[in-house]
Amino acid sequence: MASDPVISVIVPFHDSATWLDACLHSLTTQDIDDHLFEIIAINNNSTDHSVAIVRKYPKVILISETIQGSYAARNTGLRHAKGRIAAFTDADCVAAHDWLSRMISAFDDEKISVVLGTRILTADNIILKLWSLYEKHKEILILNGNDSSRFYGHTNNMAVRRSAIEHHGYFHEIERGADTVMVRNIVKNEGVDALRYCQNTRVTHLEIVSGRSVLAKLFLYGRSSKFYRSMANAQPLTFTQRWDVYRQTIRDERLSRLQSLLLFAFLLIGMTFWTGGVISAALSGT
Repeated sequence: MASDPVISVIVPFHDSATWLDACLHSLTTQDIDDHLFEIIAINNNSTDHSVAIVRKYPKVILISETIQGSYAARNTGLRHAKGRIAAFTDADCVAAHDWLSRMISAFDDEKISVVLGTRILTADNIILKLWSLYEKHKEILILNGNDSSRFYGHTNNMAVRRSAIEHHGYFHEIERGADTVMVRNIVKNEGVDALRYCQNTRVTHLEIVSGRSVLAKLFLYGRSSKFYRSMANAQPLTFTQRWDVYRQTIRDERLSRLQSLLLFAFLLIGMTFWTGGVISAALSGT
């Protein structure tokens, strides 16, 4: 009888045909033995040809969830998963060839319950490159720090020990931010040492291709921020901390004066869009 896999990769998808083939190709060509992992793709009411793409990959287990929402789909994936580690990514992401081997290695430390990796953007766009550098330094500051009130999750590059999920609970089936709620809940109960940030455990995010797409995301994050932060008791960075990250980015990345000004301007615009999302949610009563 075959033994259970070490790690289960859970990928929800909804009308994701644009990116799904690249995602699944990256997952089925990892640098670890095939028996060590399984891939579970959850169809969340797709109307395009995403399901046909999944069926091209015999390695991938295809299941469905009719309750609309990525966290409902992930929970369904978890209920089918056999691995002692659950790894999460999105259908619009491509995993590095060593993604799973690095994830598994991080859990060699028994006190680790959550591992978060890095998201990379590939678009040839100066604004996007500058924002990506800022986000990298922000992530290092927060996730390598000891202030657990700043911790957050991102299910496009995240893995959780299955025993921690069973003990602390599955994802809340909300629109956005349930990954942060899960991370904060685990850290609250197990301590900051339960989380490890692995900068070299990478996925490439294909959906973000322009500054406009970043701003659209920030607006959505603003709309949902009050709700999930109240659930997780999470705190955003202060203005002083954001300024420190900005300065650190300039120094470490050796940005020119023009690049520094462009980044500063885009961060201000981004803050405006995020605030707009907050106001929109308040006006609509959500």
